[in-house]
Amino acid sequence: DNRSLCYIMAVSSLDMSNAKVNFMPFEGYSKSAFSSDGSRLATANYDRTIMLWDMQDLSIPGVPLEGHTGSVGSMAFSSDGNRLATANYDETIMLWDMQDLSIPGVPLEGHTGSVRSMAFSSDGNRLATGHYDGTIMLWDMQNPSIRGVPLEGHAVSVSSMAFSSDGTRLATAINDN
Repeated sequence: DNRSLCYIMAVSSLDMSNAKVNFMPFEGYSKSAFSSDGSRLATANYDRTIMLWDMQDLSIPGVPLEGHTGSVGSMAFSSDGNRLATANYDETIMLWDMQDLSIPGVPLEGHTGSVRSMAFSSDGNRLATGHYDGTIMLWDMQNPSIRGVPLEGHAVSVSSMAFSSDGTRLATAINDN
């Protein structure tokens, strides 16, 4: 069975000795990201489908975000929840305005490899993207139309990344078999 599933695990207690976990399946999705306040969930799958879910009322169908032409492999919300960045394997990064979903996603152009990982700085002013070729790009979110600054040093795929809480450091991990 090749189904992709995204499960939301609702933990009803922080007391782990007495925790109750409820699973809510979102069938067909393989990537997910919560907004920092937990009010929204973005899900994506390899068929280029991105859905935005209102976690306050799961009876409402998700809102589709359309614009990618290939499989979505990474996504991240800014810390204020106003932006969602998504990336796919056809070398496209899209930046979505979460305050006005009628606006199409804005492509970030200038990278040359498929994007595998991404992270916003805590102030939301920078987006880092990690590529399969080992390149990391830093994007200025005040001027997202300007090409990101490439950082080189890894020889293989950047599998994950995170900014420090003050935004002055970026930690990256690679797949080095």
